[in-house]
Amino acid sequence: MKQAVLVVDIQASFSPPNWLVRRAQEIANAIPSVATVERHNESRVPFKAQLNWAPAQNDLSLVKADHEFVKHGYAPTPQILDTIMGMGPDRVLVCGIQADTCVLAAGFALFDLGLKPTLIADTVVGSSLDRSGGCCQSNTNPSPAAFRAGALIQPEAGAIQRGRRFSSI
Repeated sequence: MKQAVLVVDIQASFSPPNWLVRRAQEIANAIPSVATVERHNESRVPFKAQLNWAPAQNDLSLVKADHEFVKHGYAPTPQILDTIMGMGPDRVLVCGIQADTCVLAAGFALFDLGLKPTLIADTVVGSSLDRSGGCCQSNTNPSPAAFRAGALIQPEAGAIQRGRRFSSI
């Protein structure tokens, strides 16, 4: 099965926990990858007016990916989706920040294209209501060797899938 990963908004404005950056980078190093960065432009998306907060205007992805795109708003842009489609994946793994907004929007957009998005539970955090990141602490710590062995990026391989680390939309 050909896979790619979409790394959603792992950037300084969202204060991601170090373990999230590390895990997402391990996956992005292993398979074709696309990263998004949410940047603020009040004329395009009224973050300040609606949320009294906004991401920085100059953030970069903290995860190095094959392709990096700037977006404004929750959903991936047509250019992001075209790039992923051009990779020809059977499944797109999705990781990043915020589980309840941008990650979910990305999963729906991928699904609507006929792809099979799979959220990786150990690499998705939220919510935007907790700026401390305290809600994002994980009780699990998969070994980096699991990524190299392919167990976390190929759930058919066994125990990781049975352990429910993957959630298909």
